[in-house]
Parts: sequence; structure tokens; C-alpha cells
Amino acid sequence: MLGVANGVRGASRLRAARRAAVGAGALLLGACALVQQNYTAEVERTLQQAAAERDALRVELSRREAAERAREAVFQAYVASTQRHAQSENARLIAGLFDIGLDPAEAIVAVTEPQAAAGGIDRNLGLEADGYAGAADVDANEIFGGEGSFASAANEIQGDFGGETLPASEGTDSVLGLNNDLRAFVAAIPAVVPVREAHVTSGFGVRRHPISRRLGAHEGTDFVSVTDRSVIAAGDGVVRFAGRSGGYGKLVIVEHPLGFETHYAHLARIDVVPGQAVAAAEPLGVMGNTGYSTGVHLHFELRFRGRPLDPDKAFAMANPSAEIHRLR
Repeated sequence: MLGVANGVRGASRLRAARRAAVGAGALLLGACALVQQNYTAEVERTLQQAAAERDALRVELSRREAAERAREAVFQAYVASTQRHAQSENARLIAGLFDIGLDPAEAIVAVTEPQAAAGGIDRNLGLEADGYAGAADVDANEIFGGEGSFASAANEIQGDFGGETLPASEGTDSVLGLNNDLRAFVAAIPAVVPVREAHVTSGFGVRRHPISRRLGAHEGTDFVSVTDRSVIAAGDGVVRFAGRSGGYGKLVIVEHPLGFETHYAHLARIDVVPGQAVAAAEPLGVMGNTGYSTGVHLHFELRFRGRPLDPDKAFAMANPSAEIHRLR
């Protein structure tokens, strides 16, 4: 009987142990399920966050691409606009140069090869370093009447591109380069009116000579002034000739960079000597009535490599603010 009782108690303990094991297993399974549920939720949150960040990045990239396309469109529009303006001004400047009397071939050589030989006219001026190159440096910073510039506009747009060098087509470079050269060439024209408070009595071109009464070419402009008879240099240069010269009477010839020359004739007095460097607006002498002349005046000639140019049109082109009156 004792053995039977012991067996019953053992079986009872075994069943209790089994129930405890089953309960512990259930708890463990429950804990595992909870852990898995929490892990799944965390994974889902992480995936949702990653998806949201990916979508935000796509939106930002799309916005940046749109902004980049907009900046590129603005830049291309700027390039096209400046090229159109430059082409238009190039045509106007070239027409103006031809209008003042430049030969087309000479103009092309002068603009594209400013340092080309000038037939000895530029010899020993000592002004080349500050002549054409200096004019180009100044003129490149001006555009269309000095209101803004290619360079400043390019710098503003360049800032929008993070300071990187902006691309430009070869065609644009050539158009703007020609514009720069043309402006520099025009800036090199000696264009200071040689008489203060000037009045024109006879212009450039065909006229009837006041003494011989024959029709002929008048290769300069005649000026008078009732207040100041001083004659001043039309631009920086070097005096090549100062003395008497036939019908010109007392004459001063000044050489300027690029092959320009200015002649000042019929002077009453000469105040400079050959080889003397003169600055624009520096006195050269006093107008007079020497040589083949009918009265006190200045006969002024502007020449380019020996070719006479129209001073009135040259002044209007290179020095639009010059005040010149015409006697009726």
C-alpha cells in the first residue's frame, strides 16, 4: 500500500511539473510573440520613416533640378540677349566707322590686328602700352551708353552658379570679342574738340574753295571761336611736325596710337616742338590766319594711316557729348 501511495504522489508531482512546464512555455511563447510584435512594429516604423525620407529627398532633388533648369534658362537667355545686343552694336559701329571714311579693309585690319604695321605712322610714339590695350580695358567695362556691362552681368549670374566659370559658345565669344575690339578702336579715336566753344564754318567733303572758287575735297573741318582762340590736342600723342607748311601756314601734326593723326593748320602761334608728348586737351598753339586762308580760324584734319576722316562724324561717334555749334 505504501508503494502505491508513493506512486500516486509521484504521478501527481509529475503532472504538476508538466503543468508548470506548460505554463512556463506558454509564458515564453507569449513573450516571444510580444517581442516579435514589437520588432515588427519597429521595423514598420523604420521602413515608413525611410520611405518618407526617400520621398522628401526626391522632392528636394526635383526642386533643385527645376531651379537648375530655371537658372540655365536665365543664363541662356542672357547669353542670347547680350549676343543680339552685341551684334546690333557691332553693325552700328562698323557702319559708323565706314561712314567717317574708313576703308573696309583698313577697318578690319585695324580692329582685328591693332598691332599690325601702320606704314611707319606709329613709330616711336611710346604710347602703345597705354593706347589700344588701355582703351580695351576701359571699354570692356562699358556697354550700351555705359549703363551696365557684359562683365558685370556675367559676374552677377556667375554668383548664382556658385562662382563657377560659365560656359560660352565660340560664336558668343567671337561676337563679344569683336564688340570689345570695335569699342576699343572707337575709344582710341582722338575726339576732343580742338577748340573750346567751337563753331563750324566749313565741314568735311566737297565744297567750293573760298579763294579759288573751284570745287574740291575739303579734307577737314574749319572751326572758329569768338571767346577762346587756343587750339588744344584732340587726344594723347606725340608732335610729329610743328612749323610752316605751304598753304597750311603754321601747322602742327600730332601722331596718336593705332595710326591716327590730327592736323592743326593756319595757326598764329605754335607752342609745341617736334617729339614732344602731349596729352588730350593740352594747348598746341593759337588759331590764326597763316597760309592759304581768308580769316582767323582752325583747319582741323583727322587722318587714319594717311586717309582723311570726317571729324564731325568721328566726334559724334567717339565723343557724343561734345558741343559743336554751326554757323548758319
